[in-house]
Amino acid sequence: MKGDVKDNIAYADETTVIFPAGNNVVLHHLESKTQQFVPGTPGAKGVDAIAVSANKKWLAVAESAEKAQITIYDLHTLKRKKVLTTTEVGSERYASMSFSPDGKLLVALGGAPEWNVVLWQWEKSKASSVVPSRVANQAPGSAYQCEFSPFVNADGGYTATVCGQNLFRAFKINDGVMKPLASALGKREMGSTFTAHGWLPTDEPGRERCVVANEEGDVLVVENNEVVAAIPATEKYEGCAIHCIVPFGVKGFVAGGEDGALLVYEKQTDEREPFKLTKSFTIESDGKNASIRNLAIDANEENLIATMDDNQAWTLSLANIDVMKPEEMNFERMSAGFHSNGVTGVDLCVRKPLVVTCSTDKSVRVWNYVERTAELVKHFAEEAHSVAFHPSGLQILVGFSDKLQLMNLLMDDIRPYKEFSIKACPEVVFNNAGNCFAAVNGNVIQVYNMYTCENVGNLRGHSGKVRTVCWSPDDTKITTAGLDGAVYEWELKDFKRVHENVDKECSYSCLAPSPDGTFTYGVGSDRMLKEFDAAYALTQEFSCDAGALTQVAIPASGRSLFAATERGTVRAYKYPLDGEFQEYQCHAASITRMRLTFDDSLLFCVSEDACLYVFDVQTGEKEKAGKGAAKSKEALVTYAEEVLVTKMDINEKNGRMQELQMQVTELQLQSEYQLRMKDMNMNEKIKDLTDRFTLELEQAQTKFELLLQEKNEQEMEYEERLRQTDEKNAKETRQLENQFQEQILVEVERYQNLQRDKDLLNEQWDEQNSLLVESHERVIEELTAEFSEKLQDEQMHAERMRADRDLGAKESEETRKQLEEDADQEIDDLKNTFETKLKQEREVGLRLKGENGILKKKFTA
Repeated sequence: MKGDVKDNIAYADETTVIFPAGNNVVLHHLESKTQQFVPGTPGAKGVDAIAVSANKKWLAVAESAEKAQITIYDLHTLKRKKVLTTTEVGSERYASMSFSPDGKLLVALGGAPEWNVVLWQWEKSKASSVVPSRVANQAPGSAYQCEFSPFVNADGGYTATVCGQNLFRAFKINDGVMKPLASALGKREMGSTFTAHGWLPTDEPGRERCVVANEEGDVLVVENNEVVAAIPATEKYEGCAIHCIVPFGVKGFVAGGEDGALLVYEKQTDEREPFKLTKSFTIESDGKNASIRNLAIDANEENLIATMDDNQAWTLSLANIDVMKPEEMNFERMSAGFHSNGVTGVDLCVRKPLVVTCSTDKSVRVWNYVERTAELVKHFAEEAHSVAFHPSGLQILVGFSDKLQLMNLLMDDIRPYKEFSIKACPEVVFNNAGNCFAAVNGNVIQVYNMYTCENVGNLRGHSGKVRTVCWSPDDTKITTAGLDGAVYEWELKDFKRVHENVDKECSYSCLAPSPDGTFTYGVGSDRMLKEFDAAYALTQEFSCDAGALTQVAIPASGRSLFAATERGTVRAYKYPLDGEFQEYQCHAASITRMRLTFDDSLLFCVSEDACLYVFDVQTGEKEKAGKGAAKSKEALVTYAEEVLVTKMDINEKNGRMQELQMQVTELQLQSEYQLRMKDMNMNEKIKDLTDRFTLELEQAQTKFELLLQEKNEQEMEYEERLRQTDEKNAKETRQLENQFQEQILVEVERYQNLQRDKDLLNEQWDEQNSLLVESHERVIEELTAEFSEKLQDEQMHAERMRADRDLGAKESEETRKQLEEDADQEIDDLKNTFETKLKQEREVGLRLKGENGILKKKFTA
């Protein structure tokens, strides 16, 4: 797992999590422990950030390259949908990403030096808006995280936020345009580094809250782009930087920070303190308090996963978090655990499905690749540089910085057995039979007997440090190579060098013999894959344009050859070699070791990126046979189930078992005695209770009889009262009926009188209405006649006005024509006059020119 990637853990569904590892993104099934891979882009430098859409349909992967790129994948099919690139991001990488609530937009925070925020309409492969994360006059600094608000604004848009060094800024997004808002923190921004923030879902409409944490452990609550509350760090966690925040439903949020601190904040009713730290836990990762970098909670809010900066991942059940104490909450590893630094060695045994790895994180781990678990993990005081697994699966050799140790793999421990004074051993290898091993000590290869630990011989001749050692298939020869460019073959019966090939331009890193021993293949710093014949003459070589090759391995089937590169890829060459190969993306750094299982079914690679990759090796025959061939192969493999246990451990366990059996016997006797005593006490209590309840029952019976007699008397009394009440009510009813009958007769007579009055009024109204109608019609006729005469007069007046208008128009036209004729005549007269004057002036001018010429000649003479 890449612990330096922002938001490097996410749930794809209830049982599958997503995290980056090497140059891939891994979909890890928590129950079956199976994995699917989203491979990195060829040529990219590694994964920098990932994001999953709210509907769990889309996965965004940001990778470093000459032009930083984002790739969108369909999480259901794992097919690539879009590749997003733009030069406007101003960086070779993205630091953080987040999908909009509907999954149609993606906001991405670019890395150094510009730290721009890019809004992608990714379905159109369009960067619709690029905005600096800081205002123009703000001091430069790093930005850490961007996040979309889960809420839709009133205008149908969204809000995104960015936090970082002296920075917390919100952006309003509408129609593909992103506009920065004024800082919500104001002066609080200056001098503070805001390391994480998160938007919180709510069950209160209009309460859109975002919590922002700083490196001092304080939390600010922002609502509607204003700080509404500040939650200072408690005394225990003062100065503890918070690196990640995730919402815990509508109940609050969970924060992770330095020294493995996991903090649970719950919502309060007090507006001045809307959230309160109610629970806190500490994750002790591999015996040290590493920092929590990222958190993820599943959709049911039952499980939490925390990833650490040492590449470990821990799970915590949240089902009973409300009632359990912090010391009762158990953190479990999400998987078998991971190395936190580069892996320097890997090896396999034959008798068990085990692989061992060692790392500069000072740990040695033994993995079961069938069950996908870690069998043993042990941390040491020194870094491990190399490791070798005995074919039996019961011993390993580990080259530490100060010594080489032979260790026994016990049932629950890795226990040193023998030490050899070889410092920082870069390579140690068991022979195929397991009775000898060869260890590199500087430029000398020392061969030891496995069972007596006796140094049976030394191979001297290299002028530089030896990097690789390989045994021949029959264990009679050893081939070595190193930084001096020399490849030597040694005969073990007399420890003499029999063949050699020296190329001082190449520092070799790995050798591998062909299955029949006729060829040997080597790789090194010259970026060549070299083939040597039995006499170690160079027969052919193939160049590698992807950087230097670091490792090489050949299956016993002899159908292919595998080579690893310093860029983290694995190449599968056709064998015999013709230069053709297929390349597979896996690691994000140089591959340091590569091994095949004894049946050539699996290929194991380790790298400086702390990952162990396992490839399923498919030959042509297996591909044709399909599942049938795979089943037949499994049927041939019978792994040993024996474990190594020391006599001392057995004696200690037997002694412990006897002690426990004695304790059990004593506890049984004590329990039986206590049980008898409890029975006696209970019998006495039962007798006392029986006597007491019998007396109480008799008293209750007497009381019941008295109450029953009292009840009968009260029933007779109330029956008499009821009869009297009925008679009284009947009498009152008759009186009321007589009274209301008289009132009805009076009202009927009154109604008849009113009806007569109404008829009389109707007759009067009809008569008045007729008179009014006649008067109205007469007035209308008079007005109609009067206005008809007026209308006729107006029409005649209008005719006269039109006639006057036409006459005036004719007179105006005649006057205009006369004026035009007079003006034309006057113009012609003036024209003739001025033309005459102009002619006269011209004649005067000519005469004066002549006189002037005569005068010039006269003065000249």
